[in-house]
Amino acid sequence: MKILHFSDVHCRDKDIDEIGDCLGEIIQVAKDEQPDLIAMAGDTFDSRMIRLDSPSARLIFQDYSELADIAPMIVITGTPSHDGLTVQVMEHVTGRFPIHVSDFPEQLILLTAGGGFLPLKKGSTEPQPKALISCTPTPTKQYWEKYGGEGKSAKETDAEVAQAMGAMLANFGATAADLDCPHILVGHFQVGGAFLSETQQLIGQDIELSRDQIGLANADIVCLGHIHYPQELKPNIFYSGSIYTKDFGELHPHGFYIHHVNEATTPRTLISQFHETPARKLIKLKTDLTNGGRSVEAMMADGEYDIEGAFVRLEIKVWQDEADALDLQAIREALSRAADVDLRIQRVPRETVRAAKLLELQRLRDKIREMALLRKEQVPETILAKADMLESMEADEVYEAVGR
Repeated sequence: MKILHFSDVHCRDKDIDEIGDCLGEIIQVAKDEQPDLIAMAGDTFDSRMIRLDSPSARLIFQDYSELADIAPMIVITGTPSHDGLTVQVMEHVTGRFPIHVSDFPEQLILLTAGGGFLPLKKGSTEPQPKALISCTPTPTKQYWEKYGGEGKSAKETDAEVAQAMGAMLANFGATAADLDCPHILVGHFQVGGAFLSETQQLIGQDIELSRDQIGLANADIVCLGHIHYPQELKPNIFYSGSIYTKDFGELHPHGFYIHHVNEATTPRTLISQFHETPARKLIKLKTDLTNGGRSVEAMMADGEYDIEGAFVRLEIKVWQDEADALDLQAIREALSRAADVDLRIQRVPRETVRAAKLLELQRLRDKIREMALLRKEQVPETILAKADMLESMEADEVYEAVGR
């Protein structure tokens, strides 16, 4: 069985061209690979307030319809601030195959004939389902009020929600054990130990499930969304990541997975291939020339940054009185391999820095000397001596000393 797995489209008008290119790549690969199921693991939109007549909504309707012409499609509801309830309209998008939108935990059977979905029920008459799909949208405390079942109330802490989800996944696993077909878990949540980037690991943020909890689902593959860094968490948990570069500094690849579950082996084996989308590289460079920072020319000369074809945002902090001396032409020549450069210069008045230093000084002598520097004045030693007297002598002693 072949599954195309993507997530975190975060469709928004400002990046509509790039998102269209990346979705176009997904559609093309889907046509070539002819998957049995397309799993979209949450965050179709970037804002729940999106207008349904906006360019972003129209793009999603068109491209999801094309995907539904290729294979049955599951769309998971993502983060409330992104998808909200808007994504539910996807069920009305027409294609050769159905689009099922899941906004609460549920299990579905993918039918062998016709590629339709049915809710899993005890005593189902479907003799040989093509697959069992367990759907787990973003775990919110609110949906436990409605879907917790048998008097369960909304959970008060993230840990309690995670614990309840673990029990739910165990129930999913028990159900899967009774069916002789691949079991696919599709969700939008965080897994402990996942990486946010090549070096930054997720630790104790929001509602978080462990790999052991997910293992209770007994799924052949776990297709997840929410974390934008694509990765595999052994043995069978995958984040497909975002399909385009949403923010400066995201230097990792962007794309989606094709997973192949081999039903001929016992246990079933899994082969997964990551496909990159034509996402832009957004690189953010910073240098502080007020504090010994390197020049842009030096930064580019050592080969540390690969800016070939990238969109670069360069932030330079420089003293206000030295800003005009910056060689902007040389800077742009140093960045000439970039596709575009957004140059931002922060001019820092020296007086502002010195005034801040003045507040940190303790001795009156030092404060007077620093104030003189601000005003570009000279301070006679006699004034500094009187400052020392004011700090070290009583008022009567100062009066007698000055009087003499």
